[in-house]
Amino acid sequence: MKHDNQLNFDILKLRLPANCSDSRGEAEIKALIVHCVGVPELQGVINVFKEYGVSAHYLVPQLTAAQVKEIMAEFKEVELRFPDRVPAIQLVEENDEAFHAGVSAFGNLNENPGCEEGLNACTLGIEFHAPGYANGDGSDWYKFVDYTDLQRQTGIELIAHLMDKYNIPKELLLAHSTIAVGRKTDPGPLFFWKELAAENLCVLPESNEICNVPEERAAEILDSIGFRGGEYSQRELAYYMQYAPDSYNGSHMV
Repeated sequence: MKHDNQLNFDILKLRLPANCSDSRGEAEIKALIVHCVGVPELQGVINVFKEYGVSAHYLVPQLTAAQVKEIMAEFKEVELRFPDRVPAIQLVEENDEAFHAGVSAFGNLNENPGCEEGLNACTLGIEFHAPGYANGDGSDWYKFVDYTDLQRQTGIELIAHLMDKYNIPKELLLAHSTIAVGRKTDPGPLFFWKELAAENLCVLPESNEICNVPEERAAEILDSIGFRGGEYSQRELAYYMQYAPDSYNGSHMV
């Protein structure tokens, strides 16, 4: 396992104390949830988090560390090791509970202490800045945008580091849309699931498991994966966005 100072990107700390709990209670970290936010500007993302009282443990921007340092006063005095790499901005300490999952469920994760209604207490959350997702203003939650190559590089390394550090199995690297069926659509089918699967960091079936099977059988498959809540059509859509992104046939992908 790499220590934080052995990672090939900078970790910039910007704590949001009002947007987290300084304890997980009796819960242990069991899963890693990935998100995206479509607000146009990076500072706007921080402002939205503050306004709505939400957070994630890490925020992965599209800007390089040097660009982030240039535009955010909080980092003016930070000495950068990797100025040309995308950094990870740490908003919440890993041992603390970030407010990122909301009402959520997956598999047996809700059996963990404090997770009966939502998975904040037993998960880590990474937010990826994806300007233009949901039109940037929440007016279309099915408008998805791509991620940059540098963002993917940092994201994959950060995900691998956290999963190794906390012994999180690849089955529990989950999209927000997977744990909040019918309520969330992020990070969407353009997320880099293939690259993560190539590193053995997530589950990506070689074939679409629920295509061309009766709905009753498909529902059983979705249940066995861990999907909970929502109507069948909502669980089906959530499945496509994470587990069969190439088969996703929604609109507004750019």
